[in-house]
Amino acid sequence: MSKKGIRTACLSFFGAVIALGFVSCSSSPNLVRIKVQLNDISQQWLYLCQWDGARNIVIDSVMTNSRGKAKFKYIAQSPEVIAFTKDKTAFPIAMFIKPGENVEVTGSLNNYTITGSKESAEVKILQDKLNLAIGDIGKLKYQLPDSINSPSADSIARIINSKIDSLYINVQNQGETYIKSNLFSLSSVFVMSSKLDAKNDLFPYATHRDLYMKLDSCLSLVYPDKPVVKSFKEYIYSKEKLYAIERNAVCVKDGSTIMPVSFNLVDGRMVTIPGLWAKLILIDFWADWCGECKNRLYDYKQINIDFSKKGLVIIQIAADFNADSLSKIVTRDSLSWMHVAEIDPYNSTAFKSFGVVKLPANFLVDRWGKVVATNVYGDSLVAKLNSILDVKPSRNKVVADSTRNLLHTSN
Repeated sequence: MSKKGIRTACLSFFGAVIALGFVSCSSSPNLVRIKVQLNDISQQWLYLCQWDGARNIVIDSVMTNSRGKAKFKYIAQSPEVIAFTKDKTAFPIAMFIKPGENVEVTGSLNNYTITGSKESAEVKILQDKLNLAIGDIGKLKYQLPDSINSPSADSIARIINSKIDSLYINVQNQGETYIKSNLFSLSSVFVMSSKLDAKNDLFPYATHRDLYMKLDSCLSLVYPDKPVVKSFKEYIYSKEKLYAIERNAVCVKDGSTIMPVSFNLVDGRMVTIPGLWAKLILIDFWADWCGECKNRLYDYKQINIDFSKKGLVIIQIAADFNADSLSKIVTRDSLSWMHVAEIDPYNSTAFKSFGVVKLPANFLVDRWGKVVATNVYGDSLVAKLNSILDVKPSRNKVVADSTRNLLHTSN
C-alpha cells in the first residue's frame, strides 16, 4: 500500500522520454531547439531531464547567463516528454515536444509561458486553470461553517459546497475535453493523471475507467515502447486491482447487520461482535500515514470521556501497524480504548468484513452488530451518540486540532 510531483497544486508527472540522440547536424528535420529565459535562475545550472521508468535522468545541462538565458538542442525521433529542473528534485516545467519544433520558455520556474509548442502551451493553460480552481476551492472550504446544526449554517454550507462542486466539474470537463481530443498525444497522460490534492485524483478511476482504458489503448497502439506509455499502463493496472477490490467489497450500509467478527487487541484480549457488551460500538479504521485519521484521535479522546460510561465502546483498527509499535503509541498517548493492529490490511479479516478499501472509515453498530451509522465524525457523531444514548456530553463540539502532532511514524 503506497503511503506517499511537483507541488500539490501541480499535475502528476508520469512523463518519460526515450534516449535522445544529441545534435550532430544543425539542419536535421528532427532537431529541437529550446530557448529559455527564466528570471529566477540567473547564472545557475539548468538541467534537461528524461525519465527511464523509475527515476529522472539528466540528459543535458547549461549554465544560464546573468539574464537567466540558456539554449538546448537535441534530436528527437518522435514526440517526447521532457522536464526542466534546477535542483534535480522538483520538476516544475514539463513539456511535450515534437521533432523540428523551436520552443521558447519565458518567465520563472513557477510562472512561465511556452511558445512554439502548441501541445505544451495547451497543457500549461489547463494546469493554470486547475491550480486556480484548487486555490478557489481551498478558500471556499475555509469559509465552511464549523457546524451545520442550525438552518442558517446548513444553508451556507449547501451554497459553498455547490460552488466547490461547480469549480471541480468545470475544470474536470475541460480536462476531459482535451483528453478526448488528443487520445494519441503523450500530454493526455499528464492531464489524465492530474490531482486535486495529495489524496484526490481529478479523474477518479472508478468513474472514468473507460476513458483511462481508451487512452491507454490509443497510446499503446502508436507508442508501445515509450516509458511514459508503459508507466501509464502500470498505473492503470494498479488502479484496476483496487477497482476490483472495491467492486467486490462487502457493502455495509445503515440498517444492515454485519457478519460475526472477532478482533485481536494489542493488549492480548479478543473481543467479538456480537458478544461484546455495549450499547454502541464505534469501529474506526485508520492509519498513521492518514493525516485526517490522526487528527480525529482528538475527537475520540473526548468522545471516550463523554460516552464510555454511558455504554459506548471504541475499537480502532490501525492499518500497516504491528502490535508492538501500536501498543507503544497507545501507552505513550493514553489512548484508553480498544486497539487492533493490522500489518496487512488488504488481507485483514476486519477490513474485508466491513468492506473497507479507503481511509478514514468508521461504523457505529449496536451490540448485535446492526449498523446504526457509517462514516460519521465530529459534530454529527456527537449528535448521533447523544440521540441514541440520551446523554449530554461535557463538551458540545468536538474539534480536531490539526496543528498538534499526536502520532509519529513508528513502523
